[in-house]
Amino acid sequence: MTPSTAPDTPLHPVPDGMATPDGRCLCVPAAAGGVAAVEAETGAPRWRQDSARLAVLAREDRVLVLEQDGSTLRPRWLALDDGTALGQAGPPLFGAAGSEVEIAAVLWSEGRLLLGWRDLRPGGTAAEGGACALDPDRLDLPARPQALPPIPPWPGTPADPPLAAMGQQSEAWRVAGFDLGLTLAGDPANLRRLVLLRREGARTDRIVLMDAAPSDQILHRPSPDAGFIALLHITPASGGSRWRFFGAPHGEALGQLDNELGLFPPFCRVGPLVVARQFGPRMNKRALPGVELRAWRLADGQPLWRHALSGAVN
Repeated sequence: MTPSTAPDTPLHPVPDGMATPDGRCLCVPAAAGGVAAVEAETGAPRWRQDSARLAVLAREDRVLVLEQDGSTLRPRWLALDDGTALGQAGPPLFGAAGSEVEIAAVLWSEGRLLLGWRDLRPGGTAAEGGACALDPDRLDLPARPQALPPIPPWPGTPADPPLAAMGQQSEAWRVAGFDLGLTLAGDPANLRRLVLLRREGARTDRIVLMDAAPSDQILHRPSPDAGFIALLHITPASGGSRWRFFGAPHGEALGQLDNELGLFPPFCRVGPLVVARQFGPRMNKRALPGVELRAWRLADGQPLWRHALSGAVN
């Protein structure tokens, strides 16, 4: 899911779901289908709701989910303690069949929840999609069509090109009123520094995150959490790689994590934890590996728990 761009966002995203504001509970897909609430500290399940498809906003006592209702998706609040429905579901969100729609973005803007979607019907094109704005406190009001916010302008000069590696170029993003971007600075013939560009108004600050190797040894993987920077640092000399995490917009170092087989972004921060998805073990030689949500302690990379997920990897 696409990161939120609002400085006062109430969204606390995790891969394929949302965390509560206090970081104590995660609402994520369940292995048997539906949405499950799990304890952030231990991964222990609280409840599972079969009809829910995706959690898009979590508060202290409730979670807003998109509920499968026949061929449509409807928003509905569930109680956070036991998963029971609170009030009535809202009107259908999309014109296309809900079972054929993927939620590609969950953002917050001007007190509204923005949901970007695309049609997954066979033969569909990239143009078959859109976005709508939903008032989470007035689910009886229909969602209205609205464009997603554009990517912010690049915060650097032509001398500060976006970080690019393995055919992928890092884009600018926005958090807390700052336009941010990543670039390599220094002599191209030698080791270069990885720099966080931070622009507010006419002023641009350059914050050195790390002494970097050539650009093809650093990969930026955007997180649904706009305040969390995840970088894969490849070290050919040792044949290994590590994930390195920084905060935004200030660039503070937050921790590191050994790269493991099957581990893939996005990464999200939940209080003292970092969570991401990973392919789990195969049930047999012919079965595809499952997908798990894993949690590590951010300070030292200590593994904590696993939670089996449902659905395909996006």
